[in-house]
Amino acid sequence: MELITIVLADDHPVTREGLRRLLVAKPDISLVGKAEDGPAAVELAGKLRPTVLILDMNLPSLDGFEVMPQVRQYSPQTRLRRLNPSA
Repeated sequence: MELITIVLADDHPVTREGLRRLLVAKPDISLVGKAEDGPAAVELAGKLRPTVLILDMNLPSLDGFEVMPQVRQYSPQTRLRRLNPSA
């Protein structure tokens, strides 16, 4: 079983914590970083090169739509998963 590494980017602490709890319960998932804003999400994705970046589209400083192309540039293998802001 291959380990899936994840960076979670969301500006709401309760959402981050809830998702963290769900993710760490899975043995094949490693939460390697958490970001509170767009610039931190880009930095962590470029530095850590996770398998997946779970991305809130309404982040401060840089929104998810601005983050995505930068992450693709610095970490092209990272898959992007958007959090639905209307959910």
